[in-house]
Amino acid sequence: MKTVPLISKLQYEAILETRAGKPAAPGSQQARLAAAWAYYRRLDAEASAIRARRRAQREGGDVPPMPEPTPPLELPPLAEPAEPAAPAPASAPAEQPDTPIGTSSFSRGQQSSSSSGEEAAHPGGAAGSDEAPLLAGAMTVAAAQQSAAGEPAAKMQRTEPPAETLRVRRLNEHALLPKRGSAGAAGYDLAACEDTEVPARGRAVVKTGLQIAIPPGTYARVAPRSGLAVKHFIDTGAGVVDEDYRGEVGVVLFNHADTPFPVKRGDRVAQLILERIATPEVVEVDNLDETQRGAGGYGSTGVGSH
Repeated sequence: MKTVPLISKLQYEAILETRAGKPAAPGSQQARLAAAWAYYRRLDAEASAIRARRRAQREGGDVPPMPEPTPPLELPPLAEPAEPAAPAPASAPAEQPDTPIGTSSFSRGQQSSSSSGEEAAHPGGAAGSDEAPLLAGAMTVAAAQQSAAGEPAAKMQRTEPPAETLRVRRLNEHALLPKRGSAGAAGYDLAACEDTEVPARGRAVVKTGLQIAIPPGTYARVAPRSGLAVKHFIDTGAGVVDEDYRGEVGVVLFNHADTPFPVKRGDRVAQLILERIATPEVVEVDNLDETQRGAGGYGSTGVGSH
């Protein structure tokens, strides 16, 4: 999983001020970071509203209107740096105050070392200065919440996975993560997490010990593995995993043989295929447009080659 560096002190303070409702100074880096923070929160709210609308369409409830699209991100300009003061005219060097012998040069060396150490610890500007780059090592909403709650720094480096990921949680210590058999495989193999027996001429539900969250706009189809059907007369029941389903994924196996079929823990029993879906609104009409095929159904096109 990709990680990002820890945020700077400047960005950390800006996030806390934004959460507390304190306005940032116009033209500052805090103001730019606060604008970016608010933009991503609006994007998250828009995505949540779209998901709620799709869920209402599937369930047949009142469908809320589409949310207004989030406008593009516009960062406020940085304030112009102040003009440097004109150099003072050359004058005679000021007398140095008396210091004990052997301590003056040592004290100046300490100050120089301390200054160099701070610059090394905070490259690109001292901590808290306005020279910190905008969103250098940006953190996610979850990381900001952990930061405000006092979570350890190691946890702050973990980011939320991107949207196009198949998130999997194991509910059983023997559960195996879905895995593709080859680079060009369409499905992810599902394995049994415990021993099961499918009775002769019967069926059984095989547990995988997995809980999944699929990408938005898709569903997961539980499909058979050809080897089970050819070698053992085992068929897989059609299964659909919806985007909002959070229960354990199970596989229904049908045994068409005259002998029981044992399933051992770790056996691959099915495959999970992710497919894009469309959820258009249902509209009742009085008539449909005519087609060349018309109402021709089962067998209307024949079985021979054309």
